[in-house]
Amino acid sequence: MVFTKLDILRETLEKKLEEDLVRKGEDMDDNAFEAKIEAGVVKAVQTLCVEPLRALTPSGPEYPWIATSSVYALQLSKLKF
Repeated sequence: MVFTKLDILRETLEKKLEEDLVRKGEDMDDNAFEAKIEAGVVKAVQTLCVEPLRALTPSGPEYPWIATSSVYALQLSKLKF
């Protein structure tokens, strides 16, 4: 399963962070901004997508095919069934 709405999630988090910074009158360098956005994306995907999938098999092993990446590259040779 591939989630294709990461770009919308990322844009939403960027907009919220920018609005928050403007409201507080603060500034953030580009590297810190990107790191905060990436951390937010990973947390949201884990909470909204990965954890519910893992909850389907609470006593099962960790599944290597459940992963997150903002730069997903299809590599069929790495999939295990």
